[in-house]
Amino acid sequence: MKSKPISMWFCAACAALGLLASALVCLGFTGIFEESAVKVVTLPQSKNNGDATSTYVDTAGYKSVTFLLLTGATDCTIDMHIHEGATTSPTTNITGAAITQLSGTDDGKCAAIQIDLTGARLRYMAPVVTLSNVTAGLVSCVAILSHGQVSPPPLSDASGYLKELIRK
Repeated sequence: MKSKPISMWFCAACAALGLLASALVCLGFTGIFEESAVKVVTLPQSKNNGDATSTYVDTAGYKSVTFLLLTGATDCTIDMHIHEGATTSPTTNITGAAITQLSGTDDGKCAAIQIDLTGARLRYMAPVVTLSNVTAGLVSCVAILSHGQVSPPPLSDASGYLKELIRK
């Protein structure tokens, strides 16, 4: 019998993103998805000490980006900071763009780092999510690009972007 761990992770990530979107709307962030794009930059994964695998986000054409760190069951400390760069391999820390020490009691939590892109920022950004003192920790991170001056790429060229959000 074929197992389905990837699809279960995908469903959990989609459910978490949906709940997060609902929570943001309830908190008054009603325009957050207007002229916005969403990219999963750290796929849901179980990590045993070290940095979770993440990818970059291209911030060109947007005025802000919010990185949302989502945790699952964990027995560790979790830190996240944001790198920026002129290429698709960002390596320069953004001073002050950090979440320090979510703990082993922070199961099922969400933390966010919002970055204003209207100043002197480099084009590409990526989260660095580090898990320490761990047997296993479940993490994921999404980037929400907002206040876009351009539309997100077509779905076929989206590279992880969410083209549209439909609410019913």
